[in-house]
Amino acid sequence: DKDSLNKIFTDAYRETNLYLSKNNREEVANLVVTGAWIEGLYLMTRIANEKSNKQLIDRIGEQKYSLHNLLSLLNNQQNKDNKTKELIKKLKKLNTKFKKIEIKYKYFNQIVAPNERKSIILSETKILITPELLKEITDKIKETRKLIIK
Repeated sequence: DKDSLNKIFTDAYRETNLYLSKNNREEVANLVVTGAWIEGLYLMTRIANEKSNKQLIDRIGEQKYSLHNLLSLLNNQQNKDNKTKELIKKLKKLNTKFKKIEIKYKYFNQIVAPNERKSIILSETKILITPELLKEITDKIKETRKLIIK
């Protein structure tokens, strides 16, 4: 069951992150998050290339912002060993590929629900990734993953 699996992973991540943070191991927590993100992107790109699923390709494109945040997180770490520096270097190369992704937003309307004290903005997002760019991202994430698993 996909929802159960997602809950298990989310709970495990939260517990790991909480444990590492409480024990002053934020840098390790950052690397755990980065490793999980790399593995997730690696799996998404493999499936997307095999099945050419538009929704999955869009989710890959949305990772443009996550990668930016990961790089900020890793660059702010005080103690970077050589392996972490090499990882950052590979992620920066991957980021050059992600910068080529176009994400366009089209806003339609806003619904205001005063009783619930919220506004809902209706929009459409269009993510443009060429098959060639998807292949470049796939190759870079595979290369980055190899660094970690070797």
